[in-house]
This record gives sequence, C-alpha cells and structure tokens, in this order.
Amino acid sequence: MPMRAMRCIPSWMCAHWSRRFKFRLSACTAKQPIARSICSDPILVGSSTCPAPELLASKSTSEVDIALIIADGLSATAAQRHAAEVVRYLMALLTPAGFTVGPVCIARQARVAIADQIGMLLKARLSIILIGERPGLGLADSLGAYLTYQPTVGKTDADRNCVSNINPRHLPPAVAAATLFWLTQQSLRRQLSGVYLNDESSPAQSLYSLQKDNQSQPNICDPAVVA
Repeated sequence: MPMRAMRCIPSWMCAHWSRRFKFRLSACTAKQPIARSICSDPILVGSSTCPAPELLASKSTSEVDIALIIADGLSATAAQRHAAEVVRYLMALLTPAGFTVGPVCIARQARVAIADQIGMLLKARLSIILIGERPGLGLADSLGAYLTYQPTVGKTDADRNCVSNINPRHLPPAVAAATLFWLTQQSLRRQLSGVYLNDESSPAQSLYSLQKDNQSQPNICDPAVVA
C-alpha cells in the first residue's frame, strides 16, 4: 500500500494554538523543524521548557497504553525524513495487538526528558519519543527512539530503552518499528524498562506479521487510530 504524503501543519494553526495556550512556537513551514504532520490533529507542545500542560491535560480524559512523541532534538532533518515512516509501521503493529495510543505530540527544540512530562500528563503507561540524534559519522539524519515505562518527571537514562541510528542506510524504519513493538510488549507485560529490560527482539517475526497484514494497515492520518 503506497504511503500517503505527510501534510504540513499550516502556519495559521500554529499561530492560533500559540496564542491560545501561550507557548512559544513559530509558524511551521516546509523548511522548519517538525513541519510535517503524520496525523490530522497533532498536539503541538512547544519547547522542552513549556510542554503546554493545559492542552495535554485536556486530552487525557482516560488512560492510554502509549504516549507517542516526535521531537527535532539535535537533528530536525532526521525527524522530518524518518519519524512518520517509523510511526506508520509501529501503528500497523500496535493497533491489531490492541494497544491504545494517545494523540501524537510534536515538540520543538525538545530533549528526551520531555517524554516523561508528556506521558505523565496524558496518563500513559509507557512513552515513546522519536528524536533527531546528534549528527556524526558522516550522517545528519539519524533518528533515535527512547521508550520509558511509567513516564514521570525525574526518570533517568537508566529507566529508558534506546533504539538508535534509525535511517535507511543502517537501521531501516520498519526494523526499528518492529524492535519498538517488541520492547513495548515486554515493557508493559513485565512492568519495567531500561537496564532491567534487555532487547532480545526478533524483528523478522514482527516484519512478517506486518507484511502479512499489509493490505489492512491502518491509516495514521485517521484520528481514530491515534485517539
């Protein structure tokens, strides 16, 4: 099934939300960080110092299994090029398995720890943040994914699992999504993450399931999938 093109968040929407919720967010254009959306109603949560708690609290009417965040981090290029593809593959695995996912949050000038705040405010059992990694080794578009069980303010790196170097030349988005799916299953089942959860995943098995169900993959642009 061909992947639909990601739609840009219009500048008027950014300006409206910025005025309404009083967080700093520049108008988004195709050339700016995290300018493209992967769903019809993303939550724009501003910067790492201002995650729009009023807005997030208004969306947390019930508990969800997973809070999903996309951030520019140290490479907006990585987030723009690869985040949507990872999310599409990941949702195609999570949805049939019965996991509930909160609305996708897009954070500007953010760091990994913002996922703890967002996950807590969305009443999520687990948070996953896709964030641009520091450019290096000849690459400027590597994406990292950090998974944290029971996200709360004060979590450390020891509480997180990391899937790094996500890009088509090293760890393809589909394989990264399969790894995150396995980690999500194990984290929620065993109620832990980080140093206590070793990655013993078999991405090939998840990719087989994904390929088998390819014709019925959910559309990430459908708000029902991420609501």
